[in-house]
Amino acid sequence: MTGTSILYPVLTFVLFNFLMCRLSFRFYFSGTFFRGGCDCRIFLNICEGPTLPELEWQGRIAKQMNWPGRFVVLPRERTPKHLLLPGNAAQHVVATSERIRTELRYKELVEIEEAIQRTVTWEQRNPPTTINLHQFDYDAEDAALANAA
Repeated sequence: MTGTSILYPVLTFVLFNFLMCRLSFRFYFSGTFFRGGCDCRIFLNICEGPTLPELEWQGRIAKQMNWPGRFVVLPRERTPKHLLLPGNAAQHVVATSERIRTELRYKELVEIEEAIQRTVTWEQRNPPTTINLHQFDYDAEDAALANAA
């Protein structure tokens, strides 16, 4: 993979499981705790607003990289096993950052598209020193794509 990006190496397609491509998975947690008579709040893992489905995130990244490939969405039973994530993606995780935006007047310092571009630039300048090739099974992906037509 020399000279390619770890985000999107020289591929003509990326396979997505149908349920995973719709998954919106950004967490927000806030809590209240009491210590010494103090009512204190904590805010952790602040989510984006809006929370986008995974396929839309990937599409935005691909666009920023001028990636000419396409995303192929497959039903779970035809998705190669190495691309399946554990869990039930048919269940939606709904998150909101309304509380921190209201109480602390939080807002992103950088718009989403600029943040993606900065991330892409950083990834390209800082490729991983090692890649676990066992996480890929291009033969299985090629077979799944051939059966998708």
